[in-house]
Amino acid sequence: EIREETGETLQTNYFSSLRWKIDNYLCDGFKLTNDRIYRHLHHSQSQLKDKQYWFYWHDAKNKTNISFDDAYAWMGDFTNERVVAKHSARIAQCFTSSEATIRVPTEKTEIIDDIERNGYIFTDGVGTFSSRLRDEICDLMGFRRKFSVMQIRYGGCKGTVSVNPDLDYTEKQLILRKSMHKFISTHDVLELCKISAPRM
Repeated sequence: EIREETGETLQTNYFSSLRWKIDNYLCDGFKLTNDRIYRHLHHSQSQLKDKQYWFYWHDAKNKTNISFDDAYAWMGDFTNERVVAKHSARIAQCFTSSEATIRVPTEKTEIIDDIERNGYIFTDGVGTFSSRLRDEICDLMGFRRKFSVMQIRYGGCKGTVSVNPDLDYTEKQLILRKSMHKFISTHDVLELCKISAPRM
């Protein structure tokens, strides 16, 4: 995060005079030690608002970590998104704050059509999952209270899913809508962003 030397948040009017420096960081990276140059990898949408960015160093000599190209390939395939702003937003989806939960193989998932009427999409970004999957997540994460809705990231999909007990004894345990699918990815770990909670 870019801050004052005192640790305080930078005032907006300072950024015009600092733009050249920020551009250098984003384009060329910065040297932390003599042999390590950290380059801008990406950011989430919320991090961008808070002036926070992910920088990454690739150990090309010893190959102890993956390269930039391999990192982007691991995230997913974004080549179908030609609009620059949307392309950036799709990559930013991979940097959303989330917790890895259980692996859900693709054969247990299904992407179905949205419900549309008179030009409105009534299921935009909303899927379902079985209570069996919910219980597995509760056991893994140590949740004592069972929730009914969770905000997720799964592969190239984002949105919310609600519990549907009818899926408990079916082959497909996670049902996603086409509106949830943003890009192609083979990542099959269900990532948790937030769960529903009772109102007080």
